[in-house]
Amino acid sequence: MNNEENRVVINGVTYIREDSGNTIQQTEILDGMPYVIIRSRDAGVHVGYLKKQETNGYIELLKTRRIWSWTGNRFTLSDIATNGVDTAKLSIELPKITIFNACEIIECSVKSAKCLMEFDSYEI
Repeated sequence: MNNEENRVVINGVTYIREDSGNTIQQTEILDGMPYVIIRSRDAGVHVGYLKKQETNGYIELLKTRRIWSWTGNRFTLSDIATNGVDTAKLSIELPKITIFNACEIIECSVKSAKCLMEFDSYEI
């Protein structure tokens, strides 16, 4: 089966047929923008809706938060993108951020996006 034939978007959420053989989970999408985790060389790790991406590592994120740290049984950003976090330090949400040196972009599942969006901000 063609990958595009296995996807359908309903209310901004992309669903993938369970029997398609594709292991990717549902991806959180807002107005055509996927919710992603961005790892950058100098600015740390951020989550938000990917508005713009260029080949030189230039990224624009909307409704974005910085992930300062996490603990528990999520060892990688891939784990977080799939399952969310149990314990973490996340910043407040900013309306927009620009990153100039992104080196990794990981789409978040609906489950993970919901967890990260609703997680309490870290306060010192």
